[in-house]
Amino acid sequence: MNTVITRQIASEKDSLFPNLEHLFCDINIHEYQNAMYRTQQSVIAFLENSRQPFSGVSPEELRKQFESVDLNAPPVSYEALFEEVNNLYTKHAIAFHHPKYVAHLNCPVVIPAVAAEAMISSINSSLDTWDQSAGGTLMEQKLIEWTCKEIGFGESSDGIFTSGGSQSNLMGMLLARDHFSMTFLNHNIKKDGLPEEAHRFRIFVSEAAHFSIQKSASILGLGEQAIVKIRTDRSFRMNSILLEDAVKREIENGNIPIAVVATAGTTDFGNIDPLINISGIAKKYSLWFHVDAAYGCALLLTKKISPSNQWY
Repeated sequence: MNTVITRQIASEKDSLFPNLEHLFCDINIHEYQNAMYRTQQSVIAFLENSRQPFSGVSPEELRKQFESVDLNAPPVSYEALFEEVNNLYTKHAIAFHHPKYVAHLNCPVVIPAVAAEAMISSINSSLDTWDQSAGGTLMEQKLIEWTCKEIGFGESSDGIFTSGGSQSNLMGMLLARDHFSMTFLNHNIKKDGLPEEAHRFRIFVSEAAHFSIQKSASILGLGEQAIVKIRTDRSFRMNSILLEDAVKREIENGNIPIAVVATAGTTDFGNIDPLINISGIAKKYSLWFHVDAAYGCALLLTKKISPSNQWY
């Protein structure tokens, strides 16, 4: 039925829908093949021509080229389109795969992931509900179950995919805040908003922790003042002795410790906090224990790290 309707609309596209030839559907398979082929060639050229991690273009130079772009101009040919994309983007894109790239945390991707991205962005399933994705939903659940098992969590564990570390930390702090409020104050933040005690909530983090923890506290209505930073040792790991001292001090000052955030791989140094010691303190004071495992979770999947190593 949908195909019939699409074809009927296609017969009127010149007068009603002049750009219908770009719609992803069965009547435009050759259009799709042409676009993907040209995209592939553009990426191959990027790989072959990346002699250094960055072209060296300045923001001022590149901005001048963007000033001449007219977004209201009619569609152009794919040849002209990819030429423009190359001049504005591709030839100046940072080559994360280049052996000399040693700047930020970005890394090259694996080819199966690139192929998967092309597939899922084209089919464009929505994983909100089963009726919008079918197999995609089960893929997500299967991978989450596998991840939980590899980490060593119990059968009742669950998870969710996020866009990255900042969103993950925000979700972790949201769970910590709401759990404490419901468990110890019998207050439902979802229904009733923040409790009056919220301004006294305290979250403990390493001074080397990711800035998103502080940002999360602000977004969640606790304010940046809710964050208590703990000094690190010479290896840039959270000092667990100072952590317990800080927890006691906040209690004495009338504040309410609700969570501690450890880092399994800091952004700047890749160092891992003493997770076992921190876990003991969190348990002792009934604190939510969140671990920012941007590096550490991947370490669990390598056999190079044996259980006897005290990296954790």
